[in-house]
Amino acid sequence: MRELFFETGRQGTALHTLFSERCGAHSFGACEQYLLRDGKPWLPVMAEFHFTRYDCAEWELELRKIKAGGADIVATYLFWIFHEPVQGEFDFSGSRDIGRFLALCRKVGLYAFVRLGPWCHGECRNGGFPDWLQQSGLPLRGCDERYLALVKRLFAAYAEQLRPWLFASGGPVIGLQLENEMVGNAEYLRRLKALALACGMHTPLYTVTGWGTNVQLPWGEALPVYGAYPAAPWTEHCGPLGPNENYLFSPRRNDADIGSDQLRPGAGPDTAAAHAVPFLTCEIGPGNQCTHHRRPVITALDAEALSLTKLGSGNNLPGYYMYHGGFNPPGGLYQESRATGYPNDVPVSSYDFQAPLGEYGQPRESFFRLKRLHQFAHFCGERLAAMPAFFPDSRSAPEAAKHLALRSDGRSGFLFFNTYQRGAPSCPIDGLQVSVQGISGQTRRYDLPELPADSCGVFPLELECGGVTIRFMTMLPLWFGMYLGRRTLVCTAYDGIEPVLELCSGVRVRSDAPLRMQRAENGTTVTGLRPGTLDICGENADLRLIVLCPQDGMRFYPVETSDAVRLVLSDGIAFAQDGEIAVWAETAPSLEQQRLLGAVSLTSTVGQRITAANPYAPYLFADPAQCPEYLLHIPQALTDGAFDALFCFRAEADVVQLYAGQTLIADEFLRGEPWQVSLRRLRPYLWDGLELRLKCSPMRAEQPVYLERPVKRGCVELELTDIRIVEIKNAAPQAL
Repeated sequence: MRELFFETGRQGTALHTLFSERCGAHSFGACEQYLLRDGKPWLPVMAEFHFTRYDCAEWELELRKIKAGGADIVATYLFWIFHEPVQGEFDFSGSRDIGRFLALCRKVGLYAFVRLGPWCHGECRNGGFPDWLQQSGLPLRGCDERYLALVKRLFAAYAEQLRPWLFASGGPVIGLQLENEMVGNAEYLRRLKALALACGMHTPLYTVTGWGTNVQLPWGEALPVYGAYPAAPWTEHCGPLGPNENYLFSPRRNDADIGSDQLRPGAGPDTAAAHAVPFLTCEIGPGNQCTHHRRPVITALDAEALSLTKLGSGNNLPGYYMYHGGFNPPGGLYQESRATGYPNDVPVSSYDFQAPLGEYGQPRESFFRLKRLHQFAHFCGERLAAMPAFFPDSRSAPEAAKHLALRSDGRSGFLFFNTYQRGAPSCPIDGLQVSVQGISGQTRRYDLPELPADSCGVFPLELECGGVTIRFMTMLPLWFGMYLGRRTLVCTAYDGIEPVLELCSGVRVRSDAPLRMQRAENGTTVTGLRPGTLDICGENADLRLIVLCPQDGMRFYPVETSDAVRLVLSDGIAFAQDGEIAVWAETAPSLEQQRLLGAVSLTSTVGQRITAANPYAPYLFADPAQCPEYLLHIPQALTDGAFDALFCFRAEADVVQLYAGQTLIADEFLRGEPWQVSLRRLRPYLWDGLELRLKCSPMRAEQPVYLERPVKRGCVELELTDIRIVEIKNAAPQAL
């Protein structure tokens, strides 16, 4: 048996508070290792959602979904181009109303982190700069006083909107990010912070992105935040990429690929200053935006394994970009493109990003996998945040060592594993024993089960819970608390790994199901565990353990209602609304809905085409004569009601675009997957009586494009294959 050795005895020096702000009974801040909430270690989850890229009427529902997925903080950009399109004329109306968005964040119980810019990127034209500024001839993104005067005016306008919602005013905004991907001008970043403060935007935390080469950051003024993506669709060539190093456990924070289309490719080593502050992220990619020349397909495992690897490597702020997709405001060209000086073309409308919650709020499998990881982070957050990351001595098992990491306080800990690496073959890992030397100098050994290929997870070590010491467990803890009058721990099994529970001596185990128990001097090993409940009792020990199968682990929700926490299982998204449990989910259509859905049709047309003068036509990348058009007919009666429907298309083409009249309202660069459009998105145009027309362009035989799924070339095929009803139900889901 091969041994991996971790030495956790050296825990470093006493920690000092770097930033802190109090408002009433609550405070937020940071020390060298982790964030602080009310003076205690805090490991929150941050989810990016762009309010200007979504219908404001739907913000509250989407924020509730985000919270149900395990997020504590919502991050969002303020794109200058949306808020001052004409110089001197500010717009905070409708879906540009940041105040209304932040009010809803507070209502649903989410904190907020506002990314101020003034330059944002976010695949937005000019990086979010208005055209009048981009064309002004001023030196931008630096300390030119004329430019900074315009930024000061912008920040003053932002401050008017943000001030009631800042933490100091009792609001949800606990942090601001300054600029984005600015690595070589620390003085500029200091000036931006000074301008924000001068305008009254005081928050407990300020951040700047920390990736890139020759990083120069305003140390002591702001905390660096990092990122990592499964793929790099901004890469110029159309060939496959090599194995992604972000899927290997490592102390390195700076990623070599992120932002390489804007920054010089490659990343230097982390500096000592970078490791004197907590490891925080703002752009872990659970998805990627496709470009016209590169169209990766991001899987749920891509998302889960990436986040878990960074968490095991010491990340104390899992921050996702994007967690929720969206779309650019219709009627304009707001996307980055080669025509506007960027190296990439991205869709005009769609900003789906293959995110856990897609362009229309539809959940992908990654939503449920990450929710499970976030529930674990909430379960152990205060403990885990204070545990440094340790990496094994790799001499006895060098290949296995990069797939494991330990976070520990020298007494207990959590062993992270990941056998998956995007771009590399995956193999199972077996025959491993982990040895951990703690603060006392004592070495404890744990025999690991075989870790299947393409698997990732966490095993608790010496976990104290409900008066019980769980020495080792091959399940993931999701929730602990009082439930139905008992201290209860909910855990989920992993696919392909037998659930094993090793308990310290002095406890008894009771279960209605048969178990195999092996007793030894130092404790009891329990195997044969199946989904269900067992009781662990002893002197000062009383714990009910609920074991879930892997599928139910992804269906599990702890929902805080007006009178208690309810533990439920749901195939949809369960959340509290008006003190009760609501579920957003696909539902079987009623007889009337079936009748209406049967009247939906997609027909090819050779009639009047969308005019070639339309500004979107060049984005079809083909002769308009080669681009067939289709009419999408939806009966007017289907536009009534509170339900939504997802229209699912099989599309074999290069680009698909959906128009309402002459306005582009949806599009996609196709990548060999079904394309979806939401009825809720279409309703306003149907109410106005506008014709819905789809236009497709073929992928040329010689077209240079990187694909991971096959797409037919030289032809166009479009078929409406399914219509799925989705709605909110107040019926109680299955309870544990």
